[in-house]
Amino acid sequence: MEAGGWAAAYARLCREGGAEPQQSVVQQLRARAGAGLDLAARSLSRDTCGALGRLLRDAAPFPALALADCMLGDDGAKLLLHGLCSNTTVKSLDLKGNNLQAVGAEALGKLLQQNKSIQSLVLEWNSLGVWEEGFSLFCQGLSANRSLQRLDLRNNQINHEGAGELAAALKGNSSLQELDLRWNNVGLLGGRALLNCLHSNRTLRRLELAGNNVPSDILKAVEQAMDHNQDRQSILAENQSRTHVLSKEVLSLKEEKAKQFLNLMDTIDRQREEITRSSRQSSARVGQLQEALAERHSIVNSLKAKLQMAEAALALSEQKVHDLGELLSTAKQEQATMAERQAKDLQQQKQEAADREMKLLRDLSAANEKNLLLRNQVDELERRGKAQQDQLFQLKQDLTTTVADLRLRAVQAEERLDMEKRRFKQGLDDVESLRQKEVDHMTQHMEASERSMQERMQRLEAVRIGLEETGAESGQSCSACGTRPGGGGVNQSPEPGQAGGATAAGAPGGEATADDAVTRGGPGPLLAAEAGSRGGAGQGQPAEPAGGESSAAGGGAAAGPEQQGAGEGGRGEQGTRGAAGAGWAPAGRADSSGRAAGENCSPGAADESAVQQPPRGPAGQGGGDGRSPGEATDQGSRDLPDEGGGGTARQLPSERHSGLRAGVPAGHPQPQEVTRPRHLSLRRCYRTG
Repeated sequence: MEAGGWAAAYARLCREGGAEPQQSVVQQLRARAGAGLDLAARSLSRDTCGALGRLLRDAAPFPALALADCMLGDDGAKLLLHGLCSNTTVKSLDLKGNNLQAVGAEALGKLLQQNKSIQSLVLEWNSLGVWEEGFSLFCQGLSANRSLQRLDLRNNQINHEGAGELAAALKGNSSLQELDLRWNNVGLLGGRALLNCLHSNRTLRRLELAGNNVPSDILKAVEQAMDHNQDRQSILAENQSRTHVLSKEVLSLKEEKAKQFLNLMDTIDRQREEITRSSRQSSARVGQLQEALAERHSIVNSLKAKLQMAEAALALSEQKVHDLGELLSTAKQEQATMAERQAKDLQQQKQEAADREMKLLRDLSAANEKNLLLRNQVDELERRGKAQQDQLFQLKQDLTTTVADLRLRAVQAEERLDMEKRRFKQGLDDVESLRQKEVDHMTQHMEASERSMQERMQRLEAVRIGLEETGAESGQSCSACGTRPGGGGVNQSPEPGQAGGATAAGAPGGEATADDAVTRGGPGPLLAAEAGSRGGAGQGQPAEPAGGESSAAGGGAAAGPEQQGAGEGGRGEQGTRGAAGAGWAPAGRADSSGRAAGENCSPGAADESAVQQPPRGPAGQGGGDGRSPGEATDQGSRDLPDEGGGGTARQLPSERHSGLRAGVPAGHPQPQEVTRPRHLSLRRCYRTG
């Protein structure tokens, strides 16, 4: 029937029932002929349900029927399901959300008992579980059904009793594979009942129990049973497929064997015909062969005669064979003898080869041991080489680090050297400025000293005249004491091994009758109060003439504001004897090397005279460097080593430029006034700076 025919049949059935056909249903019937009929979410009246039930009673071409949320109710569902009981084309039926109750459940049970084509049934969002009697009838129909494979009972308010009825139905059902019971109220008892029924049901592969307050252990057991059933079904399906394949193969083999048997019968018939034909031909052939056989007999007789002749020839041949056999036996004996000899030789060769092999094996083992030893040595050498390479690499790294450090230090040293150079240059500039200031100061001081020295020379000239008058008295006093008067004009300087220090002691109560007295080389009169003994302390006794016989390098004692110091002539810088010099010196100062204070540095030059100093209190003893313990040094002077030798007393600049011309007897040349060169003074100032 065409699509328009099914729509017309529906309209006709509606008019027979006294109702108007619904246009939505008509449109679906026209559009869905040969496919599924989808009437979901369309409100169907009771008359429409009755008309559809009568329409679907026959073989309608609708494999799927969707009636979800159509508000059928029990009456509409009963009419519709009654028509589907005898339907053989509908495979899937969807009755979701139609508020099916007791009557609907009873109609569904009847449908499941009678219908043999429905494989999927959706009953979600109904109230089947509320009515125990109706649900019991539904479960009975499910137990008797052999075609349904999928059943959806979600949200049907099924309690534990309904679950028990359902479990009893599942024990008798052998076709259902999927059952969905989610969002019901099965509970613990219902879960156990369903679990127990799975021991006898082997076809159910999927059972959903979520949202039913079923314990987890039961859910796990149900899941395991489902897995077991799935495995069984898969194995069964595989066996069925294999059985089907094998049955097909058996049928094909049977057909092939039948064909072969028929072919064999045909072949046998053909062979029989050929045998009959060949027998006739063979009889004719036998006659021909008999004739030929007679001819052959005559031929055989002739052959017998030839055979006799051949036997005679054979006897001769046997005799020859016998002779040849004897020769062969002899040859075999010789061959055996040769074989034994060769066997012995071979055995001896094998023994020698074994000995050589043993020797070679021993040599090989020794060579292997030596090779192993050499390998060990090579490994050890390789390890050492590797260690040395590591050390060399480490040394290279250390060398690189050291070179970098040295370069850094060199750079730092260059920086410090530059800094020191700048500082040294700055120091040189400061020293130069200081030296210039000192030179200016010394120049002024020397000029003042020269003026004062001229004045003193004039005064000392007057004193010299007085000293000449007292010279005779001094000579007499020296004769009376048994001392040799100093002669000659040249004072002896102490020898290198001779003690150069002198002790000058001043008498506590002595007084000088004149200011000072200085002798230069000749016998000069000394004041009575002057202490000029040989290295001893002056006690106011008459002094010996200041000759070169004195053991002390220089000594004297004086009392009063100024003290006279007499010194022997010393050596100059070049080692020549200089003229005796005398000068004013502070109390208790004497040169430790035997030179007079203020000795000139140039060869043969006269020593400079000391400047008159203010009184210094009691006379002190001079030892070592010739200074008394209580001596004070002028602020402008510097203690520097003398040019002529070490250990001489240092004098102030005013002292070095205050030489006197007094104390020279008549007939002797007057000593020249010697002034220290300016560059030496500047050099000393520079050293002190």
